[in-house]
Amino acid sequence: MLTKPDKNWLKNNFITNEDAKNFASPSDLKALEDRIDKRLDEKLDEKIKFLPTKDDFYEKMDQVMGELKTVRESQELHAGQHAEIRDEIDKLKKAVNSTN
Repeated sequence: MLTKPDKNWLKNNFITNEDAKNFASPSDLKALEDRIDKRLDEKLDEKIKFLPTKDDFYEKMDQVMGELKTVRESQELHAGQHAEIRDEIDKLKKAVNSTN
């Protein structure tokens, strides 16, 4: 048999009919989910609207890679010119030293 303290404990720890009436129904939860999804989509659209498209990104990357290739080729030519100048300086030093 349930004692009065047992009944009070049950009343305090389990849902009552009145509590159940205040809970959201499945349709309420679905409506809330739809509102949240819509708001998240709006926020996401707002945040990504300034990002470039994939085509824009690849076009820009092609330009950057073309410029990088040009710089590397220029660097190689410049290094070759330095080697030629060093060789010429070494020859001139040898010529000057041999005449002294």
